[in-house]
This record gives sequence, C-alpha cells and structure tokens, in this order.
Amino acid sequence: MKREHLILIALLTIATIVRIYTLGDAPLWYDEAGTQWMGALSFSNMLAATGGDTHPPLYLALIWLIEHLGFKIGRAHV
Repeated sequence: MKREHLILIALLTIATIVRIYTLGDAPLWYDEAGTQWMGALSFSNMLAATGGDTHPPLYLALIWLIEHLGFKIGRAHV
C-alpha cells in the first residue's frame, strides 16, 4: 500500500474518532428539541401532541419507541 494511502487512512480514522467523541457536545436545534420532548412524553400524550402537526405521527412513534427502549436521542442545552 502506498504511503499516501496510509496517511489518508490515518487522517480519516483520527477525524472519525474526534467526531464521534464530540457528537453530543452541540446543542439541539429547535425542531430537534421538540422531537426529543415529544419522544419523552407518554405514548397517548405524544399522539395528542401530534394532533396539530403537519406530519404523520409514525416518525414520532419511532422516536418514542427508541427513547423508551433506553436509547437517548439527545438533550437540549436550554
């Protein structure tokens, strides 16, 4: 393997590690915070909260499931 390829692989590996390490540092945007908030509600309250939304509730139902299985989507810095 050429030296240039090894350097490129090393740089990409370092960049990937740095990105994964700092993934949770950025604050959530407004729409992401709203999604996280709705995912933390009870299922019936989440469905009621989507009543005035323009999007179907399937996406938020999946977010709700992921949140309640123990995987945290993120936390807003507000």
